[in-house]
Amino acid sequence: NICHRFLFITPNVDILTEVLDGCCIKPEEYIVVCSKFEDVPKYLSAADLGIVVMDKPKIAMAIKTAEYLAVGLPVITNANLGGAKEIVEENNVGIVHDIDSNLADLERFIEKSRIEDVHSRVLRTSRVAVDGHPFFLPRQR
Repeated sequence: NICHRFLFITPNVDILTEVLDGCCIKPEEYIVVCSKFEDVPKYLSAADLGIVVMDKPKIAMAIKTAEYLAVGLPVITNANLGGAKEIVEENNVGIVHDIDSNLADLERFIEKSRIEDVHSRVLRTSRVAVDGHPFFLPRQR
């Protein structure tokens, strides 16, 4: 009985599959694909949530965060990704979850994202968040 399935989009299908085979994720719980850049939104449109985390603190947004928001995906991130954390918290378009956070909060967020029209809210607010965010403003030269 599978309650979730992960979709990984990567140019390194063989490497990631080998890593996942050594983890606690069962093969039927994930799909790993290689995609052309222009086809990534098609894959993301099939998802329910986007996950983007960093193992070390970084003052960044991560392009992946913008891609998730652009297709209406709520984002799960951690505090190590400063720009994503800021947008998620300020615009209520996901959850910031860290290893030492309460797992029940993450489970409630995932369940809530299934029953509410979270995707529409994310699409409405993401354009404003991304357009006005300093990480997406043109660089001054």
